[in-house]
Amino acid sequence: MSVERAQYGWLDANIFIHALFLGDPHGAPCRTVLGHLLDGSGEGWLDPVTLHELTYVLPRVLPDKFARRQDVYEYLTGYLTCETVLGDDKPSLIEALRIWADTGGRFGDARTLALAHSRSMPVCTVNGRDFPDVRNAYPAGRGA
Repeated sequence: MSVERAQYGWLDANIFIHALFLGDPHGAPCRTVLGHLLDGSGEGWLDPVTLHELTYVLPRVLPDKFARRQDVYEYLTGYLTCETVLGDDKPSLIEALRIWADTGGRFGDARTLALAHSRSMPVCTVNGRDFPDVRNAYPAGRGA
């Protein structure tokens, strides 16, 4: 038997942010959307750029709640691990968020590292220390 789900399309960062504020006029509807994602009655897509935005914004709008990167990781993976939250190459997206939380680097670098690992590809960079355990293809054209 197939469950009919509300289709939310692309999930904007503000859905995850407004839901955190009880006095916010958008808070309750945002919490409803997130609740539907969690209980399986709604479905939406999360883009890596939106996830990046959330890693930046959450600690700034609620510094006490998101004092550590691990707090952001736990909040976002609570949604990312739901089958109703969709994304391109979701396992790499979750891994990128974990790397970002664990290493203290930039989310973009964490995403590139996760993709390099998942696809067994090198990274071409002048900052090899940002991409441990991945072959560096810099300078381009030599030894790639």
